[in-house]
Amino acid sequence: MNETDYYQIIKENYPEEGTDYIKLFEVVKSVSDKIGMDKTLELLGKRDEERRIIWANKNLTKFRRSENILDDVLKIFYKECVGVEI
Repeated sequence: MNETDYYQIIKENYPEEGTDYIKLFEVVKSVSDKIGMDKTLELLGKRDEERRIIWANKNLTKFRRSENILDDVLKIFYKECVGVEI
């Protein structure tokens, strides 16, 4: 297997929504046994970045509700991804 194959495994277990984090941890451990933890975390970081971009693109119309876009983004993120209103 090559890096692309391992990335695909991580991606399949770290979807845009509804992640089973216990299963993801098991996948990270399994992949890291094969390619090392540093490389595995690099692939996981790449997927996390991809997920954030997808999320931001889906929520662009919700930004700029106030003068502070950072506050707006954090409020939206916590409400939709964590389930907590701040």
